[in-house]
Amino acid sequence: MFLVAIFFGIICAPICAAIAKSKNRDAGMWGLMGFLFSFFAVIAIALMGKREPQSVVISGAAPSATPAQPVAPSLSLAEEIGRWKELLDSGAISDEEFAAKKTELLTRQ
Repeated sequence: MFLVAIFFGIICAPICAAIAKSKNRDAGMWGLMGFLFSFFAVIAIALMGKREPQSVVISGAAPSATPAQPVAPSLSLAEEIGRWKELLDSGAISDEEFAAKKTELLTRQ
């Protein structure tokens, strides 16, 4: 009986992974689920809808915030810190991010 369960797990794991990948789900996790729960996992992933790709939110910034633009290397240190301060004031970056960038700029100079 144990060998039959292992056999069905080996068969169902790649099936679940392929279905999950086509539905923008975690294929590795669903492959494991297919191995552990066999055809129950195949039925579960087959019934799930397709998930839309999600955008990544970095360091707690609001999803509507625009990402920080790279700073031109020709700026002076004060101008570059000023640009990062503007991003802080607009809410695009946190106090911690500003402090880290300011420290990085000051130690680089």
